[in-house]
Amino acid sequence: MNKLNGIAFVGISILIVKDANGETRTDKHGKLPIILSPIAGKFPDKRVLAGTMAERAGLISYDDDNNPELLARNALVAFLEQDESFENGRQFNFTFSALNLTALEQLQTIKSLGTPSLIRVREADAYLTFDENTTSQVEDLVVENSEVL
Repeated sequence: MNKLNGIAFVGISILIVKDANGETRTDKHGKLPIILSPIAGKFPDKRVLAGTMAERAGLISYDDDNNPELLARNALVAFLEQDESFENGRQFNFTFSALNLTALEQLQTIKSLGTPSLIRVREADAYLTFDENTTSQVEDLVVENSEVL
């Protein structure tokens, strides 16, 4: 199988997912995930990044009360497909650079990378499982169970 790699320009948003009890879902370190939305170029459709990874990449920070602050609203991101995981399927390594491009830089990047599009890398009926009690279909996750800060 050929591994995907490329570069894209993405918008970055904090993703708040609530379970059936109205509890906000976080990663195992209590951090909120982010969602990467392509603005230009092709990008894999596995685009939710764990909050801990986003914090390590310098995209988000947390104050002493664990309140998030988005440090980057957009970024140029390179992606490289890694070995597939039985548990998580196809995996990607993201490298973020050129955070918070100016309006002129954004226009130049959009012209260079072209129309935004998602590369389908997961099965159409894929499910994202947070725990044994909460399973949401990925396609419905962003639309129905989230709000963007």
